Amino acid sequence: MKNLIFHGEGASIVLAGHNFSSFLANLPKANIGDKIEYETNYGTFNYEIYDTKIINEEDVEEVPIQKEKEILMIYTCYPINNIGHASQRYVVYASLIKE
Repeated sequence: MKNLIFHGEGASIVLAGHNFSSFLANLPKANIGDKIEYETNYGTFNYEIYDTKIINEEDVEEVPIQKEKEILMIYTCYPINNIGHASQRYVVYASLIKE
């Protein structure tokens, strides 16, 4: 497990899931400047949304995995009400708020 990165360790965190009947169905309602509180069994982490994008499913460079700065990216299929395969993704980008 030494290669795993957790919240608070200063790298990319990707949270992905299905877009229907879950909290991710409301993802497009998120606005720049909104706050996200993410609670884990080892602490609570606060983030602020700085960008949102609709990307194509193959645009992996839009979900940058890096270790320089903590970025939370929440990722789901788009459009939200789509049934079946969706070729786009909705991504919310948020920075860790230092408290």
